[in-house]
Amino acid sequence: MNIYADDAALISNSRWDNISSMNNNIQKNLQNIQQWAIMNKMIINETKTKSMLIRGKRLRKCMEKQHLAQNSSVAQLSIILSNSPIENVHSHKILGIEVDEDLDFTNQCEILAKKISKRIGLLKYISPYLKRNQREIYYKAVI
Repeated sequence: MNIYADDAALISNSRWDNISSMNNNIQKNLQNIQQWAIMNKMIINETKTKSMLIRGKRLRKCMEKQHLAQNSSVAQLSIILSNSPIENVHSHKILGIEVDEDLDFTNQCEILAKKISKRIGLLKYISPYLKRNQREIYYKAVI
């Protein structure tokens, strides 16, 4: 369990061919967390609670091949909280960083590039109205 301020992440790992065991382990731990939250008069926001199976590109392809060969569905987490299933996502923002199931950080790089581009555009727009040292302060603080 990783906790930072009001964010918490329940993390588990297993061999790629033993996802069901990991799913059961997570479900059991989540039930314990929910009981603790109830005892401490806290509420777990079910709509903000997500699950993600992080595999990486190579392992995902390997798992997909095996499941195609066995005519079965690709392994996914199926976790339930308060009688409702937790949404499986392909990427999720954790402490300001967009993490995806392949751990390639392409989404994170695109988000950062977009943010920086907007900030540089604003600097270009306001530059004629600022002195050089003010532009440098903006650059160092914002960009």
